[in-house]
Amino acid sequence: MPSPPRADLAVRWAAALAEVIYLPRPREAVEAELAAHLEELDRHARADDPAPAAEVGRALVGSGFAIPDCLRASLAVLAPAVGSWSVETWSAVLAWFAGGFAEACKERVFDEQQLVRDAMLRARADDARDLAASEARFDAVFAASAAGMVLSDLDGAVLRVNEALETMLEHRPGTVTGRVADLFHPDDRGYLLSRYAELAGGAFASIDEETRFQSADGEPVWVRIAVTPLLDRDGRASRLATTVVNITHQRLLEYRVTYQDSHDPLTRLLNRGAFGGRLEHALESGAEVTVLHLALDDLAAVNDGVGREAGDHLLHATALRLTDLLEGRGAVLARVAGDEFAVLLPHTPDVGAVITEINAALAEAVWVEGIGIAASASVAAVRLPAAGTQPEDLLAATHIELRSLTAQGRRQWGLVDAAASRDRRAHLRLAASLPGAWEEGQLRVDGEPVVSVPSGELSAVRARLRWDHPTLGLLDEDRCRALIAETGQGVPLGHWVLTQAAARAATSGARPYVELTTEQAADPDLIAAVHSALHLCPTLELGIPVTAVCDRDSPAEDNLGVLLELDVHTVLTGFGRARGDLACLEDLPVHAVSLDPTVITRVDTADPDSLFTRTIRDLLPLVRATGTSVLAGGITTHPRLTWWTDIGVDRAHGPVFTHPTP
Repeated sequence: MPSPPRADLAVRWAAALAEVIYLPRPREAVEAELAAHLEELDRHARADDPAPAAEVGRALVGSGFAIPDCLRASLAVLAPAVGSWSVETWSAVLAWFAGGFAEACKERVFDEQQLVRDAMLRARADDARDLAASEARFDAVFAASAAGMVLSDLDGAVLRVNEALETMLEHRPGTVTGRVADLFHPDDRGYLLSRYAELAGGAFASIDEETRFQSADGEPVWVRIAVTPLLDRDGRASRLATTVVNITHQRLLEYRVTYQDSHDPLTRLLNRGAFGGRLEHALESGAEVTVLHLALDDLAAVNDGVGREAGDHLLHATALRLTDLLEGRGAVLARVAGDEFAVLLPHTPDVGAVITEINAALAEAVWVEGIGIAASASVAAVRLPAAGTQPEDLLAATHIELRSLTAQGRRQWGLVDAAASRDRRAHLRLAASLPGAWEEGQLRVDGEPVVSVPSGELSAVRARLRWDHPTLGLLDEDRCRALIAETGQGVPLGHWVLTQAAARAATSGARPYVELTTEQAADPDLIAAVHSALHLCPTLELGIPVTAVCDRDSPAEDNLGVLLELDVHTVLTGFGRARGDLACLEDLPVHAVSLDPTVITRVDTADPDSLFTRTIRDLLPLVRATGTSVLAGGITTHPRLTWWTDIGVDRAHGPVFTHPTP
């Protein structure tokens, strides 16, 4: 939801605080101070670094807003002010803010507790002449203290309690009698009695620790106690003074911060970090386990078609159904990404059966505003991962497998192949480093001659992208294209190749031929890049992937029309693989087609009388009958060049002609 302006939010925050506490300064000064706090919280959310928000909570206490009601009022105003941040980010910021507030409150009460303790020590140190005055001062502190206090004799009988303790433990005035042990929580009573006995016997000077008391109705109350013996005139312990500070609220806040650090706020499942910890423990212990990594197939359709709230509802329902399904199986379930869940199970040989159960559970409709929505999941599974495997490496492998599965369709599942996953991850790592290689000048453009056959005349120079990798050596064009396909660099790199080819052609006089990627062919800025290239070189030949223009009214088809108006020579690349290629050729007025490399390879290795070879041999005359020339690439030998020339190829390129031209 949109966040109100900071000034308005500060006004509302100040008003909320004014309802629970007297403002220590003029309203305008408080509002300015709160606006500064809001700016700090906003900055930490923007940096995705919530921990420093604790200092804002501490500062609020330091300004005089030091009672729990101030925190409740603050969160009531701040929690809905999510703004442009995710709920997870804002919740984390507010959790740290609340934790800082609680810690500062605790320190403030402990400071007051120290004052009480000092008063008792002064009472103990005063000589007999001032004893009456000292005890009077102690009585005043005892009665007025915000901390609870109870005086007991050395045997544990209650002598006196103050009003703060009665209020804290919800006792009616004057009803706390009997023994001090009656105030202790039953689970902590034995330990506390032994500590009190040791203190009364002089084993140590005082007690200072966190423990549990119980309220009048038996509910546990977390407290911090400080127990000090009071000495008589002879210096012997005569009574025990117990100071009690209620820290239940702080405990709850600490639990909340800890919980939010390890749980997903929407589904209440473990988050990725906590799941990684559980997985790491299982792998280090050598346990035989199975890991499932699920990705919902339908969330984007629900988010975009019905709304984000419906998508959140579906995620929550998915978490509940997975929890119910896996109950009693020793499973650990987590939400590890936006639409992804992970499951750690004891070794499960029949993974397919479990995945079928999961998809059956998710298929039942969830109703949101009268619309029944449901989910299916694609699942990557790892059975018996090797001991010592790092959790992030395992989840990276399953995510790679998920990407492969979802490319095949929906509701797919597969087992992770460790060796294939390592190779795939190395490939993706190389792809991710491509922008840096470009910036460091490791990429270059080579020229390969395109020759008219059978005359042997140079028709064009085909641009080829190469990578001089510092450790892997020279990576060829096919490898570079495969890497580019994994990134968003296809368009800018393609335009750079076009500019490089045009600049080199301006000095050589040969027409440059550049084969575009599918993304580049559909790029709205392609025509501007072509105009820039034409300024460098007046003649230009571009390859347009047939897959980019096979659909009518596609952006690539619009670009093709403009290229023809600019008198750019156009070639349909990747031709001959699909049945619709001829229909595409019939509809588009291109100058040439370039046979797909897989067609060249298959014909070169197939039986000359095979159905595929005969089909290609019959296809070329049909293409040339339309007035379109045919280009064949990757020709390796002179006999193969002769064969392709005989069946109707007009131009060719490949190793048979020459090495790459710089």
